Amino acid sequence: LVAKCTLVGLTPNDKRHVEWSLERFNDGKNFTLAVDTDVLQFNQPIPRLQAIHGTDSPDWYLIFDPLDRDDIGNLTCRLTDTNLRDVYLTRFLNVISEPVVLESSTKDIEVSDGDSVTLICNAQGYPTPKIEWQKADARPLTSGYIRQVGSQLQLYHVSSKDTGIYKCLASNLVGFGSEWTLKLS
Repeated sequence: LVAKCTLVGLTPNDKRHVEWSLERFNDGKNFTLAVDTDVLQFNQPIPRLQAIHGTDSPDWYLIFDPLDRDDIGNLTCRLTDTNLRDVYLTRFLNVISEPVVLESSTKDIEVSDGDSVTLICNAQGYPTPKIEWQKADARPLTSGYIRQVGSQLQLYHVSSKDTGIYKCLASNLVGFGSEWTLKLS
């Protein structure tokens, strides 16, 4: 992704200064990414940002390579001229990403006949992933005692026919992401 900011109306004698920042959508944290052509890498082993500015150009560029799913948020370019006047431009940076099922999803569960249980599948991605539950033995989840609500699969009055391996699949327009399996016994 290449982001561009342009400061217009300056003479060749005017000094220019730019600061790029990102307010992340997932946690609300605000990071300064680059000041002029100096990039802050935040202890990343491989640099993935590059700030570019031509000597007499009014254009400033910030290059994300690669773009990361955590980059979603408000990207701000703050330009300052010789007279210390600031001009801000903020745009929402939307990162389309395939779904990932998170480790915080439900683990294997042991239940007794007649118990009720809720299986949870947490997934991230943009657009928001659709969650589908399947049973590994290909039996349909059509019992009157099984209900899917969003990312949760609710099983009421569990019996031996309900035991087995359940799969949570996350998908969005980018494609299918990871899947999560758990055993109900």
